[in-house]
Amino acid sequence: MLLILGSWLLLALITTLIGWTAWRWLAARYRTSLELPVELLSLTGVALLMVVLAPVSLVAPIGPATQAATGTLVAALAVAQRRALVVAGRRWLLPPGRFRAAGWATAALLGLLLLNLLLRIQAGSANHDAQLYYLQTLQWLERYPAVPGLGNLHGRLAFNSHLFLVTALFRLPTPAGSFYPLPPYLLTLLAVAAARGVGRALTATVREPATWAAAGLGLFFPLLHLFQTWLASPAPDYALLVWLGLLLLFYSRFFGSCPVHGAPGRPVILLLILLSGGAVTVKLSALPVLLLPLHAFWVAGRHGRRRPWGSALVLASLIFIPWIGRNLVLSGYPVYPLPGLPGLPVDWKVPAHLVLTEQRLVTNMARLLPPADWYGPGSASWQQWMPVWWQYQLSQPVVAALLLLAAAAPLAVLWQRPRASDLAAPGWLSAWVVAAAGSLFWLLLAPDYRFGIGFLLVMAGWPWYSLPTGRRAALLLLALGVTGGLQLLRDPLYGLRHLPPNKGAAAVWPVLPPQPATFTKRLADGELVRIARAHGACGAAPVPCTFAVQPGLERRGKSLAAGFRIRAPRSQRR
Repeated sequence: MLLILGSWLLLALITTLIGWTAWRWLAARYRTSLELPVELLSLTGVALLMVVLAPVSLVAPIGPATQAATGTLVAALAVAQRRALVVAGRRWLLPPGRFRAAGWATAALLGLLLLNLLLRIQAGSANHDAQLYYLQTLQWLERYPAVPGLGNLHGRLAFNSHLFLVTALFRLPTPAGSFYPLPPYLLTLLAVAAARGVGRALTATVREPATWAAAGLGLFFPLLHLFQTWLASPAPDYALLVWLGLLLLFYSRFFGSCPVHGAPGRPVILLLILLSGGAVTVKLSALPVLLLPLHAFWVAGRHGRRRPWGSALVLASLIFIPWIGRNLVLSGYPVYPLPGLPGLPVDWKVPAHLVLTEQRLVTNMARLLPPADWYGPGSASWQQWMPVWWQYQLSQPVVAALLLLAAAAPLAVLWQRPRASDLAAPGWLSAWVVAAAGSLFWLLLAPDYRFGIGFLLVMAGWPWYSLPTGRRAALLLLALGVTGGLQLLRDPLYGLRHLPPNKGAAAVWPVLPPQPATFTKRLADGELVRIARAHGACGAAPVPCTFAVQPGLERRGKSLAAGFRIRAPRSQRR
């Protein structure tokens, strides 16, 4: 447990410092007085690290040298800005005197939320995908630069999530293996935002919608419940949902003002591009969130203001060109797994039929088609797969409730009679429309709740949170937050009655999953490859490891860094 807490503190210090430095520079350049909360500053720091590490990973591993260089840079930033940091730290930590009571209530709620997180992370992970390929992906990142044709070894090793780059950077060694604290740390940022919302509601005037404080809690509790057995894993799935939640909260003005026009709005637009583009490089299912910066550009132009086209294009290029480059190296395709796009004419290019298999697996498994149809073309119409899919969602009360609320949400929006001007500015309605587009995108392509619940939570809840209420509603929200937190603590606290024999080690180190069994097989070129014995799970076995060796698989050179290719059968060669 102590290592988990220490890792949260380390991540908070490093990522917040990087994000704060970048925002401070932008604020000075564009003369804006907008202050960002620490949650967004920390998320900005993570996004900037992704932008920097992506090109680095093409030529160097994310290993000890990269960690040392990052630590040196962060120390230099802290020393150069030490006086400004002290002033900013006091402003973040010390609330105004008249709000001290609300501050203590907010701190108590935050402590309860973080305790829920801590106990669930300490309980360990039951995430199969972590054993299937997450841990293997991280090992490749830590040992080698981007490996050409890595997708030939295992199709999912070509899934290019830039969050893995920062996850590998913050790897912490333990006696049982490596611990990766970044994904669960991001959920602490959402906990801070949820507590902040309740604190603001406690001090709100009667005219302000105090129920809007539920927006943070309405994101935190469902994610904690649905992903509670995944929180100790380096999964990008729930990390992306937290990322989207914080970004949509920002654009809905949950944290305060969000100007996008004029000189003060330029850094906000750049921040939206950074966070939205970063979300897409974490997981392609976040693609609709790019509507946020597009909407901000439209709003800025509507006011007749100059828009930062040049800076926006440069920033977008810095985000997406390395991402496309990594895709080309790992699989030979600019976007993976989309075999319809033209790839590079290189020997490491993953065969199109294997790419199509990965694409069909994602879609057909999400639609809950029978296992016999997982590898098919997915020609089943929505009338065929939707009834089975809906019956399964009913077995998950939280997901079913969200789907029903999302279906009724358009009526709730129309009931409030929004004006056209409400859509012509950042606010809950603009963010809700983007979330509705994201929910539709999710439902049509791959309706697994892991991919789209970030959009679905916003679509389902935010029309109700915008209703005008007063201080009594804020107190009720605080009571509900405490009650929900205590209820969710029941199972983790009960689990403390069954501590492992070595209680001292459990108090220091996180619980890591056991290593799955593997056996070795020799390729035609003499390279030994480990093969998973059960369910394709390699876990943290030394690389290379895969679920099965594809026919014709071989190394491209004398070392693993040279990559892999699949040689076509002689009958198909020219």
